[in-house]
Amino acid sequence: MSALIYRAKTLGTISDEAATNLYKIMNMHGYRKREPIEFDIAPDAGKLASQLVALHLSDLGYSLEELAAALRTEPEEFAETHGLLAPSTSAAGKSKPKLQLVVNRD
Repeated sequence: MSALIYRAKTLGTISDEAATNLYKIMNMHGYRKREPIEFDIAPDAGKLASQLVALHLSDLGYSLEELAAALRTEPEEFAETHGLLAPSTSAAGKSKPKLQLVVNRD
């Protein structure tokens, strides 16, 4: 709202006194600190990130833990951020077998 008043003043549509009065009215209603709720814009819920995560999980075969590690975050935080079910603690005990280097000393 302040930007509209300022623009109207710079265009000469309203006088300096009218702009000052409008600023005072805005201040009286608390609109200088927080504009009316009716003017709030709903946050945009992006779809691309969720589509990318779904693609990596289903089609490319990545696990949630692998994606979280690639983004350097904890699996629980990754799941919460992307609206997924957090990994259960029982699944943490069942890890993939680790590769070991075996040296033949013959």
